[in-house]
Amino acid sequence: GLYRLPSPSSFKLSFGKLRPFPRGGDERIMVVSDLDGTMFGDVNAPDAFDSSARFQAYWESNQALAGSLLVYNTGRSLGQFTGLLKNCGGRVAVPDVL
Repeated sequence: GLYRLPSPSSFKLSFGKLRPFPRGGDERIMVVSDLDGTMFGDVNAPDAFDSSARFQAYWESNQALAGSLLVYNTGRSLGQFTGLLKNCGGRVAVPDVL
């Protein structure tokens, strides 16, 4: 549907409703992180992506909307990284830069 902003400000669309987003005016940040042992643990463990899923929820609901950048600094090849994204069940934040 159509959404109408009540006033000039920062808003985010969450669960089909526009909600005020006061962080939209915050300064942007850049987070640079390794993957293995940092964003997630042993990829074969059942809880390997639990913490990355929590980070993803925070990042996509806050910092990404404020215009911040997420960078993964990894020794993995692009093919290995895209394979990891497919196997993690959508529980890893997609970076702006790899």
